[in-house]
Amino acid sequence: MPRPQLALGLFLVLASACKDEPAADPAPTSTEETKTDDAKTGDAKTGDAKTGDAKTGEPGPDDIEATDGKSGLAGLTKDLVDQARRTTSETTRLVPASAEYLVRMRVAELLAYGPATELWRKAEDTEEEFRTAVDVMVACMARLEVFEELTVGFDSDEHKVLIAHAVGLGKDDTWRCFQEKTVARGKTWDMQITGTPRGEGPQLLTDDGNRGYLPDDDTLVLVSKEWDAEVSALLAGEGTPAVEGPLAGPVARVPADSPLWLAGRVGAKASAGLEGSPFAGMTDISFSLRIEDEQVSVSTSIDAGEAADATRMKDELTTQFAQFEGMLPMFGFPSTVGPKIVFETEGDLVSLDFTLTKSEIDGIRGGIERTF
Repeated sequence: MPRPQLALGLFLVLASACKDEPAADPAPTSTEETKTDDAKTGDAKTGDAKTGDAKTGEPGPDDIEATDGKSGLAGLTKDLVDQARRTTSETTRLVPASAEYLVRMRVAELLAYGPATELWRKAEDTEEEFRTAVDVMVACMARLEVFEELTVGFDSDEHKVLIAHAVGLGKDDTWRCFQEKTVARGKTWDMQITGTPRGEGPQLLTDDGNRGYLPDDDTLVLVSKEWDAEVSALLAGEGTPAVEGPLAGPVARVPADSPLWLAGRVGAKASAGLEGSPFAGMTDISFSLRIEDEQVSVSTSIDAGEAADATRMKDELTTQFAQFEGMLPMFGFPSTVGPKIVFETEGDLVSLDFTLTKSEIDGIRGGIERTF
């Protein structure tokens, strides 16, 4: 099965573990039908007071609200979002120093944002593999908001590690449920559940040799085989993670309250591709997105290497944007957006910080939908 470019990296795990296969009976196609079916059939292996009772298909007592009948998305309350903001785990510390880029998401907080929910549902409507993965997740874990945090590290050679934290995600029974529910929906499962005890090897193996570890009941670590030794060392409390090594600089520039952020360093391949552009010579980058009262604040900072390079980069970016600004209305961008794009310098850093209101975001989204 081709691996789709989906909204959340975790769903690549399920989507890549299955292949299309004609089913004897038509499988449910909507999340609501799936939930009804699972409520009837159940799965005694995955019943859990926190993640919901698989026998009844009902959320467990720790679930704040029931699912809304579509997309497995609960009516996220302010308390749940605040809880997500308070939740901290060590997922970023399992990304090895070989990683060039690190992306971290607080899932519940992002899913509580209206435009993000709309994109999610659109992906379900258009991506069969995504829809199947969502159905399976809801069937086995009651609702998607149990996913507290997702971290992905990767490099330009397509090596990657994915770390997810969610109640019950690190249990063998949860993964057996994923397997059973996937097969029940007319797919074949291409991921071996090894049964290996924790600390003695991987608990999951993919057909292409990548490894999956379940270090505790609530954590998944899925890693490319080329990075297995490094990540295994980090799981054992040894070695240096990227956030304390080559990515320490850009990570330090990320606001702590950001539900979505990226930190990256420019490797040899990326550096060669930037030659001749305003970004030539940059050494690293940080990006963060914050949501408050339906406004979205974006912050980006680039280390240009030297102060003189930062000034050059700022001037070139400012000139290029001035040439492009007049075209923004063609893509639905409100006239208020252009003046907010102002590049600044401080030492060897070039930064861009701006906030979009809900009406501006609605205008941009509408314009993009009309254009494309």
